[in-house]
Amino acid sequence: MPSIQGRATGTVMIIDFDKKISEFKDKIKRAETIALFCHLSPDGDTICSALSLYSALNAMGKKCFLICEDEIPQRFSFLMNGAVFLKEIAEKIDLAISVDTSNLSRLGANASKTYLKAYDTIAIDHHFSHENFGSLTILDETSSSCSEIVFDIIKEIAALNSEIAKLIFAGMISDNGCFLFSSVSSKTHAVASELYKYDFDKENIIYNIIRKQTLPAFNLTNRVLSKCRFYEDDKIAIIIFRAEDFLSTQTTSADTEGIISRLIDIEPVLIAFAISEVNEFCYKVSVRTKSDKINAAECAAVFGGGGHVRAAGCRVHGRLEDVVDRLIKAGKDIL
Repeated sequence: MPSIQGRATGTVMIIDFDKKISEFKDKIKRAETIALFCHLSPDGDTICSALSLYSALNAMGKKCFLICEDEIPQRFSFLMNGAVFLKEIAEKIDLAISVDTSNLSRLGANASKTYLKAYDTIAIDHHFSHENFGSLTILDETSSSCSEIVFDIIKEIAALNSEIAKLIFAGMISDNGCFLFSSVSSKTHAVASELYKYDFDKENIIYNIIRKQTLPAFNLTNRVLSKCRFYEDDKIAIIIFRAEDFLSTQTTSADTEGIISRLIDIEPVLIAFAISEVNEFCYKVSVRTKSDKINAAECAAVFGGGGHVRAAGCRVHGRLEDVVDRLIKAGKDIL
């Protein structure tokens, strides 16, 4: 399989991949304790990127920690294999590695402090809105997932096995919609072809990550979709998850995953927002757009968030109706 170095598919490529891998190896070699950091509201890509590196580095004899300030969604528990994510860690670590994280604040208030206290730092990411915050950054905006980049890294530092292949595959399909999204490239399929050589249950992974839905999540979906709001001649669609919606259906914000896709599939809709109540006057917002000409990350950046051209996220503070008004304005501005 060709090296990433020199690959120019899409908007960018990893510059001097061999040099960056050499630096990565040096940092790993010097470190005895390594912490792997996931972003807030963790999705399958950040979780699986961390877990696959955790598995590879443990096999190399490193003492590793998994850090995530938010709870890991239950639907990813089948991938954990005994691994435990900590919300924080007291001891100072030698090396901090963030995965699938576009800016430091996405790690969370406490986790970001722990990250910065490490003796050395690395950031691995695929978001074009990435803000450099690690001493070494391995960034490829053309990858459909961070897990694709982690695949290339692990091939250089350790031996692939069925467990790591399973985790990388799970991370990839989580972020590329099981090869449906526009971010998927020939490289994505080439990586999948490599992974298929290992023994893991691909059908089970696809079912658990893409298709499986609990009855409470189904009830939540029906409840919020029935109250969907449309604006600007139906070009903007908004669904809102209130605290009482979660309470009534016995769900959490983790159960909102994927519901926003129902909106962007509606023919007139060009921008979709999913607003989830986190705390009083604090809302997590997911943004989806139908066209690469309408930049979801640009919209999320208005509120300090980031992401991809067609999928992004942020947190917005204020009263609900004010939040809705601000999102509508941001949506109108990029239409």
